[in-house]
Amino acid sequence: MKKKLSDLDDIMIEHLKDPEFAAAYLREHWEYQGPDKLDLLLQALHRLAQSRGMTAVSRKSGVSRRNLYKMFSEKGNPSARTLLVVMGALGVRMTIDRSAPRRKILKRG
Repeated sequence: MKKKLSDLDDIMIEHLKDPEFAAAYLREHWEYQGPDKLDLLLQALHRLAQSRGMTAVSRKSGVSRRNLYKMFSEKGNPSARTLLVVMGALGVRMTIDRSAPRRKILKRG
């Protein structure tokens, strides 16, 4: 049974067809530093895959549709290899940069 997308998901998926918007959207999710970082990144990649068509992403990546849906599920925990292959199929890549130093909090008193 196909899951019904919300109107907001439909709008987001339509915007993600624009490569520049998609890159900015993923960059925001990648740079997020909260405890749900991986979950949010996988949700973003899932929406991007939906915008490109799951069958097309499956063919281009060599990852079965079933495994794509498993990867993007709440219990999904893709290997680094699978993540990189799927990202390549989506036309995006990760870059590594030095993180900004954390600010020290000074205590008064």
